[in-house]
Order: sequence, then structure tokens, then C-alpha cells
Amino acid sequence: MFKPGDLKSQKIRVNIGTAGSTTLILQALMIPATQIKIEAEITGGTDNPFAPPADYLINVTAPILAKLGYSTEIKLLRRGHHPIGQGRIYFKSIGFEPKQLNLTDRGEMKVIRGRVHCTRLSEDIAHRELRAAKTILLNSGVLNLKIQEEIDDNGTPGTGVVLWAEFENSVMGASSLGELRKRAEIVGKEAAENLLAEIDSNQALDSHMVDQIIPYLALVGGEVTVSKVTQHALTCAKICELFLDKKIQIKGELNKIGRISVK
Repeated sequence: MFKPGDLKSQKIRVNIGTAGSTTLILQALMIPATQIKIEAEITGGTDNPFAPPADYLINVTAPILAKLGYSTEIKLLRRGHHPIGQGRIYFKSIGFEPKQLNLTDRGEMKVIRGRVHCTRLSEDIAHRELRAAKTILLNSGVLNLKIQEEIDDNGTPGTGVVLWAEFENSVMGASSLGELRKRAEIVGKEAAENLLAEIDSNQALDSHMVDQIIPYLALVGGEVTVSKVTQHALTCAKICELFLDKKIQIKGELNKIGRISVK
């Protein structure tokens, strides 16, 4: 039984109290924020395993949602890594003018951008991660690379690489997170190889965006192609069907290329 209260525009502050993911909390807030004005600041982890990094949410999720009429502002105020957390992310819903999303052809790739972030650790770690990522991407034939290093002391110790490929009609992303006893070269290599695997699918959306887009697709209708049908996507579709009187059709086998449509 789900008994929601009235939606009210408001300012929200959430302190997770651990290194738990700020972006997962934000994902939950962003859906009702299509209907009301919400301004939120969330404290916790900003770069977590099994959750979208803040850079992904800003540079992949937000631009895709803009295509269906959802305008947002998302800022990373302070990085927070496991086990301390204490990172901060800011969100503001600007407006929602729903339009059907038909994203089945991503178009030609224009550039691969990215961020190698290293907080309160040796600069050499970031340099090594960047070299490893660039080597993999350049050897694959990618020529237009714009990857930045972010080295600062504003946050809790940690490192990672987030990459995103910008196409004429879409964006695809991938990442890798540093951890104790994991060599910097492996972090950079993983991020680059993960992104290349998404690109090689020739689909419009990556495997991390597939479940994120479903609630919005259920609201506006349309069709998208995805690099992989995930269990998250299947679960999300079933939940959305319980709340909305719409059929979400997913074509494709689990962990294979797929197509999602809502009419």
C-alpha cells in the first residue's frame, strides 16, 4: 500500500550521515520534481560503487533528460568518498515541458570528454589514471579527447575516472572508481574500456542510463535503444506499470542490446 501526501514545492537538506550515495537519493527526488519546484542539497558520498558518480549525473543523465523537456541544475559542491563521505551535491528543478522522447539513432560521435578526479591524494595517481585512459582510447582510434584532471583538497580522500562520449543526438558514459591497493593504471584502463564497450553497441543509451530513463519515458512516451537490457531496467519497468496506466515494452534479452518503448 502506497499512500503519498500532497506534492509541495520546497527546499530540502538531506544528510545521509555516511558515505551512502547522494546521487541515488537525488534520483528519487528528481522524478516528483518534474511536477513541483524542488531545491535540494544532499550530503554523503558522491562517487560510490554501484551508483552513478556525480559527474555522470551532471554530464550524461541531465542532458538526456533535457531532451524530453526536463530542465535541471546539478552542481557538485564537494567530493565525498568511502568510508568518510561528507560530499555535497546541489539540485534544482527548473521546469518540465514534457515532449515525447524518440532516441534510437545517436548520430556521429563528436568528442569524448571526461574527468579524472583525485582528492587529497598524490597528483601522480591522477596523471597515471589519465595516461592509461588516453592510451586505451587513442589506440581504439578515438582522436578528439578532452579529459580534465581535477586535483584538490576540497573533499575526502579518493579518486576515480568518469568518461562520456557526446554524439549528435545522445550521450553515453562510463566510469571506474579507485580503491585501496587498486593501481591507478587499472582505474584509467577500466573506465576507457567500459566506455568503449558502450560505444561499440551502436545504441543510443548506455547500460547505466537504461533504468534511469524508464520513469521519464513512462511520463512522456517514446522509444529508445539501449546497449544492454539490465535487471534494474526490468524491475523499474514493472514498478512504473504499477503506478501508471501504461505498458512499457522492452525488446531484447537480459544483458543484450535492447529497445524500450512506451505508447
